[in-house]
Amino acid sequence: MAVDARLSPSATPAADRGEVVGPARTHRVRSWVLLAFAVWNVWVWGTRAINMIGERTEWSVPFVVVHLLLFAGGFGGAVVLGIVGWRMRRESRGSHPHP
Repeated sequence: MAVDARLSPSATPAADRGEVVGPARTHRVRSWVLLAFAVWNVWVWGTRAINMIGERTEWSVPFVVVHLLLFAGGFGGAVVLGIVGWRMRRESRGSHPHP
């Protein structure tokens, strides 16, 4: 972007000065929310699966199968959210050059 030499440095757009602008900051916050939810989801379903495997004599087979399928779905969703969150985080860092 061409900048008029008569403009003061404060008159140039914030993105041209290397400052984080509103949408990039929002993008970064949303990426952290997705990453946090992905970690929480893995933790919740992981501890549930470990507890179920440790107490497998107390549960019926259909109960275990259904919950392991739920674990697989929850873990798969967490992986997808983690990938999307990580890419959003990386994009928000790349959208403003560091001086």
